[in-house]
Amino acid sequence: MERRLTAVLAADVAGYSRLMGRDEEGTLAKLKSFRKTLVDPAIAEHRGHIVKTTGDGMLAEFASAVDAARCAIEVQRGMAERNAGVPRELRIEFRIGIHVGDIIIDENDIFGDGVNIAARLAVLPFQNLSGDPEQEYFADGMVEDIITALSHFKPLFVIARNSSFTYKGNAVDVKQVGRELGVRYVLEGSVRKAGSRVRITGQLIEAATGGHLWADKFDGALEDVFGLQDQITTSVVGVIAPTLQQAEIERARQKPTDRLDSYDLYLRGMALANSGMAFGEKGRSLAEAREFFRKAFELDPEYGAAYAMAAWTLARQQGMGGVPLTAEMRTDAIRLANLASRFGSDDAFALARSGHLLAYLGREYDRGASMVEQAVALNPNLAVAWLCRGFVALMCCEPERAVESFDRMIRLSPLDHLRIWAWTGSSFAHFHLGRYEEGRALAMKSIQFVTDVHTLAAYIMNSIRAGHTAEAQQAVAQLLKFQPDFRASHALEVFPSRLPEESHRIISALRDAGLPE
Repeated sequence: MERRLTAVLAADVAGYSRLMGRDEEGTLAKLKSFRKTLVDPAIAEHRGHIVKTTGDGMLAEFASAVDAARCAIEVQRGMAERNAGVPRELRIEFRIGIHVGDIIIDENDIFGDGVNIAARLAVLPFQNLSGDPEQEYFADGMVEDIITALSHFKPLFVIARNSSFTYKGNAVDVKQVGRELGVRYVLEGSVRKAGSRVRITGQLIEAATGGHLWADKFDGALEDVFGLQDQITTSVVGVIAPTLQQAEIERARQKPTDRLDSYDLYLRGMALANSGMAFGEKGRSLAEAREFFRKAFELDPEYGAAYAMAAWTLARQQGMGGVPLTAEMRTDAIRLANLASRFGSDDAFALARSGHLLAYLGREYDRGASMVEQAVALNPNLAVAWLCRGFVALMCCEPERAVESFDRMIRLSPLDHLRIWAWTGSSFAHFHLGRYEEGRALAMKSIQFVTDVHTLAAYIMNSIRAGHTAEAQQAVAQLLKFQPDFRASHALEVFPSRLPEESHRIISALRDAGLPE
């Protein structure tokens, strides 16, 4: 085997399964035309060569990173021209990643970390264990749904059905699949039907090691077969998306600091943003995370999610400590959120986070509401999008809508650490609805994991209005010990509302519990 340092370009078609489902022959014809007239000539012109094609994707190798980047730019500009005037849902758009690294050349293929530009996942055909050949459609349909749902997650490179289904009916070696498709993770499973019941199992495997990252089973009745498919798809996606991100974070942590690309920097930032719950530790973590996010978008100036998370660390600093940001910090956070919405206009995560921030810090309630609605439409399986929708609804004085959104977030990702903020947000919503005992109970769940201004304030204001005066006063003492500078009047900035009277209801409750004005 030969090794060499090279620039690898990986490309695939965004939403390929959806396009094929809409117009199989037309999509294939367009793709062939674009390759013949634009992609292949651009690769040749910039001294690259195509290593292999996989359904809707391809790998190409270049001796120079500059040549690879110029080729990618030429292709994307050419596609933008060809898509002008074409409805968004009918456009063929390429996702292109470039990475310089050491690769292994084995006959007519290349392998190694240099090939793995971003987190990649093959969803293999599920085995039909029911003994009924007619149930093949159910197993295949399940995989189709999961591939489509996972394709909405922008950080994931999901191998198209046409490639993954070439393994159908064969005993497969997961490590071999990883090598052949250039993927880091494989999702496989089985379907077993017995009478009117069905059991579906799934497991997520790291291709290089064969190690299991996640496994679970789902049972249901066949009365509403399509409803069951949707339910299982939502459950699988809601669980494995956070699992995949955590696996990628661990991978980035083990990588030498001098070999970090923008994606690795972003993952390092996410690890810090999620770590440490005490005020001092969390404050340091947020500042360090912000630096990683900044480095990520400095390397990739169109990295919408990195802008969104850099802005989020500033908003979180205010929300956690209860002290309003300086004018300079607020301006910077709003600027970053606007950049996130600009470069992440097709990324549900970036849209949700930036929409939340623009409502929270910028008081752009209508715009924020529009952005989070667009986010849940783009990816209805993204838990954080529903969380952001809940908080924007809360600020827009729609508490019932907020509760619905927070509940949806928890159903999608029941073990996610974000559920803490869903409980907290729902506690605020119940306060506005006058359901103080329910709000108090939700706040108590949050405080078991996190004690900050948001969780403690939610507990205090619901407790005092529910008649638990002593408990509310004890929580006020705890809050002031945690953050001596917090005052009831800070609620106007820290817990903003489209209707000032709602913020004043919170201030009144905090004041009645003994918090200084």
